[in-house]
Amino acid sequence: MIKGHGDDAYQFEDIRINFSSNIYSHADMSALKEHLCRHIHVIDSYPEPEPFSLERLIAEQHGIPADCVLVTNGATEAIYLVAQMVAPQSGYFILDGPSFSEYADACRLYGLSSRSENLSRSEDYSRYEVRGTLGENQRSAPTGKANSIEGPDSNLVPRTSHLAPREETPRKEERSASALKAYLAHHYGILIRDASNFNDLDERYFRIAAQLPEENDLLVKAISCYLNET
Repeated sequence: MIKGHGDDAYQFEDIRINFSSNIYSHADMSALKEHLCRHIHVIDSYPEPEPFSLERLIAEQHGIPADCVLVTNGATEAIYLVAQMVAPQSGYFILDGPSFSEYADACRLYGLSSRSENLSRSEDYSRYEVRGTLGENQRSAPTGKANSIEGPDSNLVPRTSHLAPREETPRKEERSASALKAYLAHHYGILIRDASNFNDLDERYFRIAAQLPEENDLLVKAISCYLNET
């Protein structure tokens, strides 16, 4: 997925508080930035085609073989690598929805069968063993389960907490995650994640990542204002 992720602040002029990405934005990065500045000269040449040196250092630190370490450019690359690895075995994935759309995209890219279900965390997944109903060539195929690594989890969100429309009074506009997102960005400089493009979710759902207490309080007040005005 190229478009539709969180942290799309580039589409707005003045975002001051970012709740849209699953990252705490107030972490102290000064030591890392200082280290990068001191070693800026190392970018003069192409790096290793694969991060062998870093994987070896991590392996030595943890006392494990280097081939047990896989360094990726974020979780998205790891998702596609897993799908690529499983594809030759004609694997089948159960996607625990709602989940990050890259799981399904990676499965489609490498020809893997998959389906999304809203599953309980305590559920016994052995019942999803792939059998002949999926085709003769998949009877012995490995079955995988992909949990959401960053997406909203409907098991944790009461169904009454989404943007349900009020029926007792006329509304100026239809409530939706996209409308709320635009309202918060325009009036408060706050950015949230419209989660309507997640599997199993719709226009009523959005996602936030908690920030500083005072910023969280402002978000709550801003959402209350939106609900009162619509």
